[in-house]
Parts: sequence; C-alpha cells; structure tokens
Amino acid sequence: MRRAVVIGVAAIAALAVGFGLGQFWLVRDGASVSLNPKELVSITTSLSPTAHSFGDSVMARADVLIDPREIALGSVALQPNFGPYEALDPPRVIREQFGDLGRVQYTYELVCLKEGCDTAEARGVSDFPSGRVRYRFNERPGSAFESFDWPLLEVSSRVATKDVEEIRWRSDATSLTPASYRVNPTGAAFVFLVAALGCAIAAMLIARRLWWPTRADDADLADESDLRSPLERAFEVALASAGGDDLPERRRALERVARELAGTGRRDLAGEARALAWAPAPSTSAQVESLAERVGVATAAGGLA
Repeated sequence: MRRAVVIGVAAIAALAVGFGLGQFWLVRDGASVSLNPKELVSITTSLSPTAHSFGDSVMARADVLIDPREIALGSVALQPNFGPYEALDPPRVIREQFGDLGRVQYTYELVCLKEGCDTAEARGVSDFPSGRVRYRFNERPGSAFESFDWPLLEVSSRVATKDVEEIRWRSDATSLTPASYRVNPTGAAFVFLVAALGCAIAAMLIARRLWWPTRADDADLADESDLRSPLERAFEVALASAGGDDLPERRRALERVARELAGTGRRDLAGEARALAWAPAPSTSAQVESLAERVGVATAAGGLA
C-alpha cells in the first residue's frame, strides 16, 4: 500500500514538473503565458541587443500567441518590415500548441551595411516600420490581420565626425595626376583616319574595276573621227585579241560583241558570241572570223545597219 502511495505521489510530481517546464518555455524571451479572454491574438516583439554599433548583427524575435480553437496554428504568418536592415537568412519559425494555447515564434538575424544604416551623429535611433501578422479562422472563411510594432533600436557610430575631420589623407581627389598614354591619342586617331581613308579609296577602285571592266576599252575606241559603228569596233577588238595570249581580254572583247548584237535585236547571234566568250576552251581566231562573216552577211541583208 505504501509503495502505491509513493508511486502516485511521484507521478503527480512528474506531471507538475512537466507542466512547469511547459509554462517556462512559453514565458521565455518575454512571451506572455496567457491570452485575455477577449483576445484571440497576442503579439510580443523584442530586439537583442537593443543598442549596437554599425555593422553588428541584431536578433529580432516575435512571439505570437493564439487560441487554436478559433485560429488555425499553421496559418499564422509574420509580415515584418526591417528596412533598411536586411535578414541574413530565412527566419527560424517554431510552432507549438499547449492545450488551449498556441504559440508561433519568428526569429530573424538582421544586419545593415548599406547607405542609410549609418548614423549622422555619434549615436542615433532606428525605428522599424510596423509589421503585420496574417492568420485564418478555423470556422470562418477569409484571412485577418493584426499590426504590431518593434522596440526602438539604438545605433552607435564606430567613428565620430571629429575623428574623420582630423584625418590627414594621403591623396586628394581634386589634385589627381593627369592620365598618361603610351601612344598620343591625337596622333593615333590621325593615323587611323588616314588608314580608313586609304581602305575606302582602295575599295572604290576595286569595285570600279569589277563592275565596269570595259569602260576603259570603250573610251579607247571612242574616237570622234572613226565613222565605224560600235559593232564594227567591237569586232575589231575581238579579232585583235583572238590571236593574243590574254584570255581575260579575249573574253571581255567577245562579251562586248554580244552586248552590241543584243542591242541591235539579234539575240541569237548575241547568244553565240557570249557562248564563245565564256566557253571552257578559249575561242580561236577562226571562230571569231566566222561569227564576223555571219554578222556581215546579216548586215549586208539589212538586218543590222
């Protein structure tokens, strides 16, 4: 009988200790252990440390207590605004439920290293904008919000304004040494300009040679005292080049004959002249003379002149 009593007392003591540990877990970090009967949400915020030097990290913690009978524990979401501070990592979130009390804790590690974080004086105060807690009810559709504020955060400068003003800098941005160049920029620009003009002139000469290869030949043949027709002069050049070794010149001369024949309406003879001009085998003097005789017969008949 005595053993049963001892075991019962020990069990009750263990339950009491467990309940006490649970309550201690809820009240740590400044969290409230109970809700006002008329409240469904209670929000407690804290900063650690409450004063820091520029560049140091700050731990921001928010504890949200809810009534899980009315509010879904998994729907509780914190929407903070730490500007100009930034969170180093995603928040650490803890969700717990103890009977009729639910608890959600958000923990952020903040740091501020950009413009707007330093203080104008030796000591300043940062006031974070208000945040919101969003949640959903168990029995009602839609979401609800609760606003909350953060404690003030004191920020101290690592360097006083007087210390910066008394620094003797080794260089002055207003008296920098002029830039130096291995090559004079003006001279290099002039050389490149002359080279570009030379390339442009060379390109124009090459294009003129490719697109108007017979213009010089036409100028040589254009003699005002020569009463021969253009076709006769073209045949003279073709007969003269037929006996030479300059194959490109021979082809150009026959191509000119073909153009003159086409201009007079004899496209059949023009086709024969062009075939002789660009045949794989070089044309012979006999072939050119044969074509000239045929053109002369046609001319005598009145077909060309």
